[in-house]
Amino acid sequence: LALLRSLSGYLYFNQNALSGEIPSELGTLTGITYLYLHDNDLTGKIPSELGRMTQLTNVNLSKNSLTSAIPTEMGRLSLLNVMALNDNDLTGNLPSEVGRLTKLGQLHVSSNGLSGAVPSELGRLTALQQLSLNDNKFTSLPLDELGDLEWRYPSYVYIEQNDIVANLNPSFCTRTNLIYRLQADCEGDPPEVRCSCCTLCGNTDITLDIPQPTAAPVDPARVESFVSTLQSVSSLEDLNQEGSPQEKALQWIAVSDEAQVDPIASSSVFQRYILAVLYYSTNGESWTNSASNKFLTILHVCNWVGVTCDTELNVITLNLSNKNLKGKLPTELALLRSLSGYLYFNQNALSGEIPSELGTLTGITYLYLHDNDLTGKIPSELGRMTQLTNVNLSKNSLTSAIPTEMGRLSLLNVMALNDNDLTGNLPSEVGRLTKLGQLHVSSNGLSGAVPSELGRL
Repeated sequence: LALLRSLSGYLYFNQNALSGEIPSELGTLTGITYLYLHDNDLTGKIPSELGRMTQLTNVNLSKNSLTSAIPTEMGRLSLLNVMALNDNDLTGNLPSEVGRLTKLGQLHVSSNGLSGAVPSELGRLTALQQLSLNDNKFTSLPLDELGDLEWRYPSYVYIEQNDIVANLNPSFCTRTNLIYRLQADCEGDPPEVRCSCCTLCGNTDITLDIPQPTAAPVDPARVESFVSTLQSVSSLEDLNQEGSPQEKALQWIAVSDEAQVDPIASSSVFQRYILAVLYYSTNGESWTNSASNKFLTILHVCNWVGVTCDTELNVITLNLSNKNLKGKLPTELALLRSLSGYLYFNQNALSGEIPSELGTLTGITYLYLHDNDLTGKIPSELGRMTQLTNVNLSKNSLTSAIPTEMGRLSLLNVMALNDNDLTGNLPSEVGRLTKLGQLHVSSNGLSGAVPSELGRL
């Protein structure tokens, strides 16, 4: 394999059942940029010859059975952005030469048998965003050096399950405010690690966000640019909340999206992000025919299944009916100002309340949310959607009274609110809907007199 001298890009053998040792001869493939051998049954040492592969930006040897020490020669890989050696049987110290990797954004050595002091040279890793040292036998941390780093969004540090006894408060917590997840052995009285800025204490399962084979190296400045742009769409709290639909959509568009759109504010950026939020809010991976829906692909959003655009590539309709959507409709959906036709989310498993913000979509003509698990009131703000001709909210669990503001929908031809838990009177304002051809309010808890104004219909 090493005699394929022309190899100059990716070398992916991950997630197989490869055994034996990593051939030292691979070190002659000096043009390789990504080396992914993770999730195999590889044994033996990490060859020191890998240090000759000076074009490497990503190396992932995790989840094997590699032994012995991490070779100091790995410190020669000056372009390295990701080094993942976690979940092996490595021993010895973490070599100080790692501190030479000034472009390193992710360093994962968790779940090994590494010991001794974590080297102070890690303080030179000014691009570091993710550091997992957990589940080893480390005895001390270079707190001053780590505290001096300018941690950028998003930053994760895992140091739990070691032999470290330390106080992070004076030299680390007081100077570091951009760590979004910091996990240490800070349980007990007294704890082994005193840490006022820790977000998790003790042994909690974590998932390392190591780039997959198609992912590009993380550019912190690019992520920050998207955060700045998208604050006008989602709250900073949601963007920073690990695991939220907004944070997932941010990470996708800034890091994983093969389209690599410009983070400068534009309608295409907002559309792409908002539809990604919708995808993550409604369990997109479990949508019907999710593999062929084209969501979150390199294609323009106008080519994603269920999305229709006008000639200027603005989203005008969404049809995601009967797609097994589960979860809540995000409020960000209301910022697709160009929507001016159909909005179909019927026959899914949507829950939560109907976002009142949908009332700002004044160009919508058909609103179909029927056959879901929606709860709460019918928002009075829907009365602002004055272009509506058909609204179907039937077969949910909506409660309270029918808002009088529905009487403002003068173009309405069909209003179906049946099979809910609505109460109160049928509002007389319905009599203003002189174009109404169908009115369905059966199977509710409505009471009182049917208003005489219905005679105007």
